[in-house]
Amino acid sequence: MSGIGSEDHRMKNTRIFPMVLVIVVMFPMGGRMSSARPVDGDDLVLDENVAVTYFEEMGYPIPGLLGNLQGDVVMRVKLDEQGNVILPTPISGPGRLVNDAMANAQKWQFRPNTQNAAVIIYEFRLANGSCGAALNQIFVFREPNIASVTACPTHPQPPAN
Repeated sequence: MSGIGSEDHRMKNTRIFPMVLVIVVMFPMGGRMSSARPVDGDDLVLDENVAVTYFEEMGYPIPGLLGNLQGDVVMRVKLDEQGNVILPTPISGPGRLVNDAMANAQKWQFRPNTQNAAVIIYEFRLANGSCGAALNQIFVFREPNIASVTACPTHPQPPAN
């Protein structure tokens, strides 16, 4: 009789264990499903707290043109008391576009805010289709903090005869 009871007990345990494991894996921190850390008030830069007072236009980064590379670079910038950028910190983006975005961000100025911080989003896009012989580039600033740079992709030209 004890053999049947213990077999029955083992079968119940093998059915319960996977369910408990799933619950522990899905809800490790008191029921939260996301592993992202909560937003800290010091980390969050709200659009309504960002006001650009000066921006520097930029051309399309040469490595991006040569590699037909496009994408978005997100930059968090630390500001001094006057709103000048003193430390740009890239958050995400294609690596070959980041250095030029950082150099450009250091030239921007913002209305001072209590966090002494802002975010700049750089959108790098290559135009579709043929752009002709000239290398055309367009820089557009969109409030509150978006710098959009569009250029024609470069295509090697055959040597002239």
